[in-house]
Amino acid sequence: MTVVPHRVGTILAFGAIAAVIAIAGALLQTERLGPNLLLAGVYLVGLAVGALFFTAVQEVTGAAWSDSLRTIPATLPSTLPMATVLLLLVFLAHPETYSWTVEEQSGLRGVWLSRPFFIARSSLYLGLWMLSARLLTRPAASSRVAAGVLAVLALTGWLAASDWLMSLTPQWTSTIFGVYVFVGFVVSAVAAMLLTCVWVRVRNPTGRSVSEGQLRDLATKLLGFSCLWAYLWYCQYMLIWYTNQPHESTYYAVRTGVDWRVLFFATVVLKWALPFVLLLGKAGKRRLAVLALAAFSVLVGHWLDLYVMIFPVVATDRVSPGLLETGMALGLGATCAWVLRNCDRLEDPTMTGVNRRNSEP
Repeated sequence: MTVVPHRVGTILAFGAIAAVIAIAGALLQTERLGPNLLLAGVYLVGLAVGALFFTAVQEVTGAAWSDSLRTIPATLPSTLPMATVLLLLVFLAHPETYSWTVEEQSGLRGVWLSRPFFIARSSLYLGLWMLSARLLTRPAASSRVAAGVLAVLALTGWLAASDWLMSLTPQWTSTIFGVYVFVGFVVSAVAAMLLTCVWVRVRNPTGRSVSEGQLRDLATKLLGFSCLWAYLWYCQYMLIWYTNQPHESTYYAVRTGVDWRVLFFATVVLKWALPFVLLLGKAGKRRLAVLALAAFSVLVGHWLDLYVMIFPVVATDRVSPGLLETGMALGLGATCAWVLRNCDRLEDPTMTGVNRRNSEP
């Protein structure tokens, strides 16, 4: 009974340190506050949307192996209220983050990228995701409900990625960009789940709440989605590089230039190459330290991926992350730890599927 207050106090202390660092950075570089709020908001949205996707897929397929772990993906959407606050701060208080708010766009693009319509769409996305989270956590949730949630996530996730990230460069378009970002969301959510399960296993090594088989299955899913993300990354980059159209290649010309090149390719190393090496063999999937390192690498790589998407366009004064970015990143870690603080109270994995449902009064 004394462990929970100690854990909560540690998270709060960590969050306070992150807040102090972030505030100091914001006072020194106020022009970078908008992009940092956007990055943090999208990162939290990614964890929530990826977790909803995982839960819906498990429900549609009737998977029983993950029943005892459902607490984790059911808890991650709790980041959506915080993400909503952060994103609304960007849209309302820092509209200059998006160049199209000060540079008038013509034609259909101008209609689509109008602030009232943009904010209304964003509110709709966030509202639908919160509703989806409520529907999936209801005891009467069915595979039909889950299938509907998957359809909603596919459409809104693609649109949100285009609105919030691709419109930072309104003259640049990519038909695969929304899918690429959505898969990145799923990768980050699975990594967060795996890291949480490793933490549960370390705290209770003799317990049965997380089995070795479940850890291995989660690691396999992380490897698979990471490879899918890398494939999409390569397809988008290779096709644009090969055709070398000026209206398309500008996006990568900036990010592969001298200033941003290291961070651009470090994203691939952290989000795919390192997890691929660590999790490809059976031995890596049996060692908790290796699993934790792979999951943490993906989470850091996902943050860096969003950083490279956002900052080369809206904050060109500094390439490497500074004090504000460090504080915001630590704050994201504290937020995730706070949301997942009680997920070590998982169900016995033997009480899954039909057996668990039949045992309920």
